[in-house]
Amino acid sequence: MKLFTLSALAAGLLGAVTAAASADVLSDVKSRGKLVCGVLNVNEPFAYQDVNTRELVGYEIDLCHLLADHLGVEGETKVVTSQSRIPELTQGRVDVLISLLSYTEERAQQVDFSNNYLQSSWRCMVLKDSPYQHLDELADKRVAILKGSVLEENFRELYPDATILSLDDTSASLLAVLQGKVEATCNNQVTVRLVALRGGGGDTTRLLPEPVMTATTGMAVKKGETALRDEINAFLEEIETNGKGDELFDRWLGSGTGLNLERDYKFGEPNRPQALAR
Repeated sequence: MKLFTLSALAAGLLGAVTAAASADVLSDVKSRGKLVCGVLNVNEPFAYQDVNTRELVGYEIDLCHLLADHLGVEGETKVVTSQSRIPELTQGRVDVLISLLSYTEERAQQVDFSNNYLQSSWRCMVLKDSPYQHLDELADKRVAILKGSVLEENFRELYPDATILSLDDTSASLLAVLQGKVEATCNNQVTVRLVALRGGGGDTTRLLPEPVMTATTGMAVKKGETALRDEINAFLEEIETNGKGDELFDRWLGSGTGLNLERDYKFGEPNRPQALAR
């Protein structure tokens, strides 16, 4: 009888361990009725605090709630920092990261990425009446770039004959363009457009159409959480085809904003590492 009891106990413990091992984050999310998204709060227009309502708003905040709706649960956002976001995920304090986490091969060793929901382009801004219409025309011109940025090295690689003015902040780079000290300034297209709008250069500047470099951004889940990752990928394909992706982009980045950017990517495309445009 004692042997039987011990055997039954062992079998019960084994079953409990097996059940725990087979549990996954997607099942947990659905059983609790809530998806916790790790988001940043200092990156307008992606995720930031509205000065009037004090609520978090932005492209990635809306994306969290759209994903939650797709899963049939409530969406909740939890603020993380650039440094803490991956530990917050791996330690189970958030279910998914929607936090401008650009895809890199190094990061893909730590987390599992969904397909992309954003493609970031680093582009060059010139005066609206500038004669330059294409990126290659800056090959031997004066260009202002943020000091120490990865773009500085990449631009030198693309255009070794260009004269690069390394400046400490994006506002100073814009001022250099407005004062005619350089022919262009190059940065992340969203950053450089926002600075131009805030600095009064929104109506007097324009972006050249070709990117200097691009990077894709996907949602991140814990390693091995394939069920949640696959469901996110299905969601991204869904909003690409049902029009909600267009609405999301236009509301925060496109025709509904002063940025007036054009979407040059599709939701749900495979991620790829940061790369020069050519």
